[in-house]
Amino acid sequence: MSNDQARHPAGTPASMGGKFAPDIHGESAVALADPDTVPVDVAPGDSYEVPGFDHTTGIEQVSVTRSEDEPPVWFVDATRYVNFHDLLQPEQPLSEEAMDTYLNRHQGPIAEFMRDRYDVELNGDDWDAQEATASVRLDAAPTPAEAGQKAWEQTRIVALANESDPGTFGSPYLGRMLREHLQASSTVAQPFVARAEAARMSPTDIDRMVYDRFGAGKGEISDGCAMAIARAFAEQPGADRPVLAKLGEQGHCTTEAAFDELRAIFASVPDSSRDSIRTNMLFTWLLNGGTD
Repeated sequence: MSNDQARHPAGTPASMGGKFAPDIHGESAVALADPDTVPVDVAPGDSYEVPGFDHTTGIEQVSVTRSEDEPPVWFVDATRYVNFHDLLQPEQPLSEEAMDTYLNRHQGPIAEFMRDRYDVELNGDDWDAQEATASVRLDAAPTPAEAGQKAWEQTRIVALANESDPGTFGSPYLGRMLREHLQASSTVAQPFVARAEAARMSPTDIDRMVYDRFGAGKGEISDGCAMAIARAFAEQPGADRPVLAKLGEQGHCTTEAAFDELRAIFASVPDSSRDSIRTNMLFTWLLNGGTD
């Protein structure tokens, strides 16, 4: 992140917004770059990029898109590029390939955290330059200045910029928060592969693997089998197991919350029953990960 822009001085309250607080830029950063007060005029389905934004402003890109619907609506999209390689690199640095493998495995929890905290969607092939975009829906075309103001005031992109920099006064650090979130999560190694395996598994297939691994001590169940068991528990009549449902559908969940739902199942079924053994194997998968 560039140091071109001065930080807040020591003693500035956190409520001022951190390094990229709007008051640093005056009343409107966009008004200086594009004083045109005429509403953006774009064809249905097209976009207009508002000038005046770059990496020094906290928000790197603002665009206005008109929907193809009639009557139309407009979307102001505010974007910042996030380098997850830098954010999540451990003390003993990993190679770029190893880091990509780690990030690909945890893409679900990462996207979830970013969506929950900043209301952004991630997009891009490179983990060192992921697009994080937040949108504001409007019923009328904005002027460029209004679009910029909406980006500043109605998205959390500026908060993302501040929290991505560990030196920003008064802001928590995204890297630390994200590491804590991932440490508290259980995730399948290859989400698309595991999801496909789970979709193919019948109840008989699940039991065959469970009893083979449980009875013969051949290790943990596979990631796909873990997803299939979680889905089966979530779909039982009268079940209210949102964490296991999420694991069964998306391949990741908060570990301790999954333990809570499994403990309730284990306490309600006879010892050595099929569900008891499935619960036992899913417990160990959450603790140790899966095997092929």
